[in-house]
Amino acid sequence: MTAEPSAPARFVIESDATEPLLRAALPVLEHWLPSLEDSSVALFLSDRTGRIVARRVGDRAHARRLDKALAAEGFDFSEVALGTNGLGTAIEERAAVLVRGAEHFNDALQSLACAGAPILDLSTGRVLGSVSVAAPASTASQIMLTVARQAARQIEQEYVDHTMPTHLRAVLDLMLRNAVQRPTLVISRDGIFSSIGGLPLVSPENHVLIWEHLRACDWSLGDHPISVAGRKGVAHRIGDPHGVHAYIVEFDDCEPPTLAGGDSTGSARPSAVEQRHPAESDSATALRDDPERIAVMIRAFRESCGITLSPATMQALLRWDWPGGVAELEELLNRLAREFPIGTIPLSALPEAMRLRGTPMSGIAAAERRAIETALRVTDGNRAKAAGLLGIGRTTLWRKMRAYGIDERQYLAD
Repeated sequence: MTAEPSAPARFVIESDATEPLLRAALPVLEHWLPSLEDSSVALFLSDRTGRIVARRVGDRAHARRLDKALAAEGFDFSEVALGTNGLGTAIEERAAVLVRGAEHFNDALQSLACAGAPILDLSTGRVLGSVSVAAPASTASQIMLTVARQAARQIEQEYVDHTMPTHLRAVLDLMLRNAVQRPTLVISRDGIFSSIGGLPLVSPENHVLIWEHLRACDWSLGDHPISVAGRKGVAHRIGDPHGVHAYIVEFDDCEPPTLAGGDSTGSARPSAVEQRHPAESDSATALRDDPERIAVMIRAFRESCGITLSPATMQALLRWDWPGGVAELEELLNRLAREFPIGTIPLSALPEAMRLRGTPMSGIAAAERRAIETALRVTDGNRAKAAGLLGIGRTTLWRKMRAYGIDERQYLAD
């Protein structure tokens, strides 16, 4: 759809998808409302599509002026629909904008000045919507831009407070007040938030190893005992309304500073990660079955060469099967060190098959990839037998193997 200067705004059927945004924004809009009384200024809130979902006006004459321009709840003010305007352009640019009079693309808006700012989800960086301050064009001021930015920041914080799981909010509140009684880590795919007592356990390698271990746990039975560097604790899984999971790990404070998991009854089970020297590992153990060995090698190489791997790159290396063993890993690390002597090594620096392993997967896709890998391992890499075990055709199996970056040669019997 191409915007036309004379085209009126289009009314869009309301959706309840913006309910969390509205809950967060309405208190902020009500807070600003008293300052708008008896003034020709209005506040607008739009969702991520540019549809106006709330309007607050302090002056009736100004409200009628806005109604004529169809600047009201339910109307589409996206940049695609109306061209340059305070709400839609702020979303597209991901930045605050001030649009004065004739700078508006749509004829009906050229009597107005609008300052807009995007509203972001602080946990993901995605745009939730925008907030705009609108006034007659003759009264345009940079102050409008300041108000829009401040209102957007307030809404973002309210959104965090409304959508953050209660358990996580309580833990972070305690951390900020330095009132955490035990070493605590809050772990997401992209990073770690740590109390002071948990700092000795934080490293790029530990982050990825702990994350990979917790992702693989069966959470249907509740919390999981865990041990990191010899310090025992309990891991809790938390989630937000978008289904994005994070984990809180609370440790006992009495044990000295190897990631070993336990079952839901607290009995020990083989470790997911142990911090040890590569020489201490069983040389007969395949590298793919020894992620802690991979992590120790990467840590040693990082410390000697000063290289840094992104979390996604680390995940890809831990998930790779390493048919060439230690020599293959060392050769790759040496190449990466030559190509990236400074900065962080991105996932894009790895071969395509490895990159596919580093792509986050969940649900059906992750289960399907694990099933294919298991079938190939059981059949010693025989694609026809693996397809039979899975109940699919060989062509379908081959296509899925390509999609997931799986090479059957890695599973051939020695």
